[in-house]
Amino acid sequence: MRNRKHLFLCHFSQMVGVEYILLHAQEPILYIIRKQQRQSPTQDIPLADYYIIAGVVYQAPDLGTVISSRALSAVHGIQSAFDEAMSYCRYHPSKGYWWHFKDQEEREKNKPKTKKKEEASSLFQRHRVDTLLLDLRSKFPPTFYQPKPGEKPIPGMNLNIAVYTQITK
Repeated sequence: MRNRKHLFLCHFSQMVGVEYILLHAQEPILYIIRKQQRQSPTQDIPLADYYIIAGVVYQAPDLGTVISSRALSAVHGIQSAFDEAMSYCRYHPSKGYWWHFKDQEEREKNKPKTKKKEEASSLFQRHRVDTLLLDLRSKFPPTFYQPKPGEKPIPGMNLNIAVYTQITK
C-alpha cells in the first residue's frame, strides 16, 4: 500500500498544469494556499495566494493592488488636507492674503466688544502706493530751472511750468 502511495505522489510531481499547494498552516485557525501553474517538475509560476481564517477563504491581493491602494489613500489624505487649508485662505484687494480660522471667529465673539480704531491704510496699501510713487518718480524725475542771478530756486517746479510762466509774463 505504501509503495502505491509513493508511486502515486511521484506521478503528481511529473504532471504539468494548475496545482494548489499548502504553503503554511497554523492549525486550526490559519492556512495559506498557493495556486500555481506547474511547467515542469522543477519550474512553476505562482498565480494567486489564498488564506483561510476561521473557515473563511480570502484571496490575498497582489503587490500592485496593495501599492495602488496605499498610494490612493495617501493621495486622498493629502488632497483632503489641501482642501481644508484652502478653505481658511482669504484674499481682499486692499488687505492682500490672510488666514481665517473658525475657532478665531469664536474667540473674537467671546472677547469684550471694544471699538477698534480704523487705520487710514493697511501696510499692503502703503507699500503698494510707495512702489507706484517710486515708479512714477523714475519715469518723470523732478526738474529745476536755473533762476536768474539773485532769484531763489523753486524746488520741485517742473521746467515746462517755469518756461510757461516765463513766456506768459
